[in-house]
Amino acid sequence: MQSCTKKERHSGNFDVLNAAIAMANNLAICTNNEKDYENIDGLEILNWTK
Repeated sequence: MQSCTKKERHSGNFDVLNAAIAMANNLAICTNNEKDYENIDGLEILNWTK
């Protein structure tokens, strides 16, 4: 199981909650705000604007 730990930048509580739900269900986060999630190990981030 992958950990949902923070590295350097602080993520908001709801960002961490969303990431944990996505990871628990083997899903990716689809966002234009990658910076809020890039510090969470094991989370797949998809940017819908790219």
